[in-house]
Amino acid sequence: MATGLEAEWNRMTLTEAEEEVFDFEESGAETIDAQIALCLVGKLLTNNQFNVEAFKSTMKNVWRPTKGVVVNDLARNLFSFQFFSQADKDAVLNDGRWAFDGNLLLLQQMDGNKQPSEIEFSVARFWVKVCDLPMKKKTYAYAEALASKLGAFVEVDEEDLLAPSKYLKVKVDIDITKPLLRGLRIRVGDELKWIPFKYVKLPEFCYAVVCWDMCIEAIPCIKIMCRRLNCSMGHLFVALRQSAKGGGWRTSGWKTRKSFWNLGVEIEAVGSG
Repeated sequence: MATGLEAEWNRMTLTEAEEEVFDFEESGAETIDAQIALCLVGKLLTNNQFNVEAFKSTMKNVWRPTKGVVVNDLARNLFSFQFFSQADKDAVLNDGRWAFDGNLLLLQQMDGNKQPSEIEFSVARFWVKVCDLPMKKKTYAYAEALASKLGAFVEVDEEDLLAPSKYLKVKVDIDITKPLLRGLRIRVGDELKWIPFKYVKLPEFCYAVVCWDMCIEAIPCIKIMCRRLNCSMGHLFVALRQSAKGGGWRTSGWKTRKSFWNLGVEIEAVGSG
C-alpha cells in the first residue's frame, strides 16, 4: 500500500521542466562520505509537544562526547547527530536505550542516499532479563540462541555467566512494531518450563510506537486506549488483554505504568536516563 507521500506523488502532474532529471556527480565525495559515516539519525517517539532546544541540550549533556556533537532538525521529531569521533558515535549507538522525558529515542546510522521522509524506525535496543532460567542453561551459546527469539542478539552480561544468579541479562535489538514477548517455553530434558522476561527501563511510549505511523491520529496509547484494533498496535492490546489476570479489562488502568505489570509485560524500571 502506498504511503501518503507516495499517493500524493502519484497524483501529481509534472511540468516539462520538472520531468527533467538532474544528475550531477560531485568530485571529492570522500569528504562527505566520511562525515556521514560519523552521523546518526534519530526519532523521538512522542505525539506531545516538547522543548526541542532542551532536548538537544539534554542529549549533549548525557552523552558528553569528547569531540562534541552537532544536533540539527530534519523533520518533525527527526534529528541528525553529527559526531566528530568514531569512538563517540559508537559509544552512543552501542550503549543501548536512550530517552528524553520518558519518550524513546530511536537511533540508527545515517544513510546518505535516503531522504529524511524515507527513513524508517522499527528497532530499539534493550537489556532484557531472562528470569528463572535453569543454572545449566546459563551459557553464552544458550543466551545467544534464546535472545534470537526476542530479536537480534547483541551481547550478554558476562558477569551473569561467572556464577549462579537469579537472571541472565542479554542486550537485544527488538522489532518494536511487534508485541513484546512476556516469556518463552523452553525444553529441559523431558520437561517444558516457562521462562519470563523483564525489560529494563522500558520507556512509557514504547507500546505506542506503531500507532505513530499506522494510526491517523497518532493516539498516545498509554493514556488513551487505542481503539483501532485493525492496526498492529490494536493487536498488541488484544494480546495484553488476553493475558491479564482474571481476564479483566479497565481502560482507566492504562493511565498508570503499574498496569503493565497487571497485563503480563514486566518492566524492571521506567526512567529517562
